[in-house]
Amino acid sequence: MPLRASRRKIEESHWWYVGRRLIIDMLISGFPSGPALNIGCGYCGPSFNDNTLHMAVDIDLATLQNTRAKGGIFPVLADAEELPFPDNFFYRAFLLDVIEHIRNDWLALAEAHRVLVPGGYALVTAPAFASLWSAHDESEMHLRRYSRSEFQKLCRDTGFEIVKSGYFNTILFPIAAAWRLLSRRFYRSRSSRDDFLMPPRGINRLLAAVFGAERRALSLMPMPFGLSLFVILKKP
Repeated sequence: MPLRASRRKIEESHWWYVGRRLIIDMLISGFPSGPALNIGCGYCGPSFNDNTLHMAVDIDLATLQNTRAKGGIFPVLADAEELPFPDNFFYRAFLLDVIEHIRNDWLALAEAHRVLVPGGYALVTAPAFASLWSAHDESEMHLRRYSRSEFQKLCRDTGFEIVKSGYFNTILFPIAAAWRLLSRRFYRSRSSRDDFLMPPRGINRLLAAVFGAERRALSLMPMPFGLSLFVILKKP
């Protein structure tokens, strides 16, 4: 039976986060080495396999304390809309399911653009399809879900070039989409409700493996739909 778990436990072990990390690590495998910035870092960011400077920004102190405890990453308490870093400093930037929480998403992307060196890369992910809005989004404090076209336009409007874009979380899309749509009917209470329950260990591992397997398909071809969007960006 699915159980409630702490946010830290969810981000470290829940199948959605485990599978997403596998996909993110594949997407950034071609990024240049050099100082990296994870904006809105949460408890678990991308894997870094080099010895350059890695910094993480978040507005939650407890999250940053957890980041500090892991070592190797320098945590900074700051807002994505006003990054405390100089221009042209980082070679890589990550906004992983962050901009849907930020009131001025354009400014957050513009700040990421500002702190990147010319030729630097960014990976941005966000929830897809406004039609899938549900109590889960409200519980996660999302402000929006994006269409692919508006997501791309937002990135271009801040000065980025789009290297690659597409969807992920495609295999499980039909089940998740049906649940989100049905939940509107069956959970119309005043309180919001999220979908991040910790499944039994075997089911959790299976779902993580299914989700993570998408990275092989994504490396070969774009997915036609999915619960999430990604863009790989380059600062000219």
